[in-house]
Amino acid sequence: VWAHGFAAWRDGALQPAPRDGHPRWIFPHGMNRIGKLLADGLTVVRETRAVAVERLAPAGGDADRAALEVRSDDGRAWRARQLLVAIPPEQARDLLGASIGAPTRAALDAVTFAPSFALLAGYGDAAPPAWRGVEIDAADDEPGRTLRWVAHDASKRTTAAGDELGEMGAEIRAETALELGATDAEGGDPGASASTGAGETTVVAHLRADVALELFEAPREAIAERMARAVAALAPELGAPRWQQLHRWRYALATAPHPEPWLRDGPILLCGDWCGGARVEAAFASGAAAAAELGADVRADPVATWGSGDATGRRPSDGAAPGADGAER
Repeated sequence: VWAHGFAAWRDGALQPAPRDGHPRWIFPHGMNRIGKLLADGLTVVRETRAVAVERLAPAGGDADRAALEVRSDDGRAWRARQLLVAIPPEQARDLLGASIGAPTRAALDAVTFAPSFALLAGYGDAAPPAWRGVEIDAADDEPGRTLRWVAHDASKRTTAAGDELGEMGAEIRAETALELGATDAEGGDPGASASTGAGETTVVAHLRADVALELFEAPREAIAERMARAVAALAPELGAPRWQQLHRWRYALATAPHPEPWLRDGPILLCGDWCGGARVEAAFASGAAAAAELGADVRADPVATWGSGDATGRRPSDGAAPGADGAER
């Protein structure tokens, strides 16, 4: 448990965090560690861009046995009876194309998002703030003019491995961050990175949605500096950051989410943080509901869930070996 509530910046003053709120859970080794644990034993194809999905003609005229084929930009392909898609609606619509019907496309088009920027800043050996997180009301002065949320990120991390930020910081820099450069949730080239020391005080700040929309194409350096100044207005005791990194999110917060926890078009099931809500809780609930829906299909008709293609995208007809149990995958 990370916290039972958060401080608030309201009417120009910091209000203390409640102590009796519901628990907020964190994973001390970083959130991506959860995905790595869940993926243990699964075949995961990385650094691969899916570009199209097609519904194939059913063999023998049985529409319930029609297959789906997912194609990548390097010519590989995978087939399956069912497909779970957990990406933003606009990207899902482009990927799925004619494999979904007009009602599904209309439902995807109805979902809207607000963008955001996240600033990760390191303050060296500065004394950590007394709060775990601060929810910031919009206001005409800082930090309310710029930020909606600030978290003492290092308070989520364990020192058991001898490094409070440690592996998480290295993964952020290696996988997603360009220091004040073209860091972008839509993609970007790796670039220069900052050095993170053991036990360093680190803060994550999120830009207000309306400000992010206004500044979406603005120079990254200017946005990062503005956000750092807003953090300083909230916590002047931290001083100036020793290093800072900026990340841009085009699809940060669903402003008009899909009302249900998932969206289905035959064998294609869509889910995400835009289904049934707009935050990480919605993402978890949507994924769990989608998994239950697919699980019910598997129990009802196990044969209908077969897929073909190994981790390279080859199909059995291309010479791929069957699985250990002799069945096609």
